[in-house]
Amino acid sequence: MAFMSIDSFRNQVTGIARSTLFQVDVVMNKGAIGFNTYNFTFTCKAAEIPSSTFGKIEVPFMGRKVFFVGDRMYNDWNTTVIVDNDWTSYKNIYDWHQKMNDPRKNVATMGNAYDMNAFKGEATITAFDQAGNPKLRVRLDGFFPYDMQALQMDWSNTDATADLTVVWAYDFAEMLTI
Repeated sequence: MAFMSIDSFRNQVTGIARSTLFQVDVVMNKGAIGFNTYNFTFTCKAAEIPSSTFGKIEVPFMGRKVFFVGDRMYNDWNTTVIVDNDWTSYKNIYDWHQKMNDPRKNVATMGNAYDMNAFKGEATITAFDQAGNPKLRVRLDGFFPYDMQALQMDWSNTDATADLTVVWAYDFAEMLTI
């Protein structure tokens, strides 16, 4: 019954990771867009450590199913960004969308329109301990915002920030050495 005791639990769990101690840093491809990466670091108030899923290959064998590892799939990455008083974060992401496909011209307008990587960036999510030391770092490579969700404007929503939910696609994620 030692497993069920509070003392055993406290002795084994010496520290708890805090989901509030993180930051997101963004690096853009060379001059692709004028994205304010410094502003994004301070206004990104919620982000996920992205999930990763493997497909499974089912092979029937004599009345049973044997499973093998399939292809890796990366799910979307969701962030919540505080819209600052100058609307810098919102304008940056909106501008990114505009340059990926201009709504009037229906063409890409950033960099070399034939370079499909010109509109991609890199994001790093860093988790910190309570002393401010980085403990986990995950990098998303080849990411871009594909879904800027609606930003609700509401007179009755007082004492709250205007938050923009952005959904990103990315090529792959990797855990970096700290």
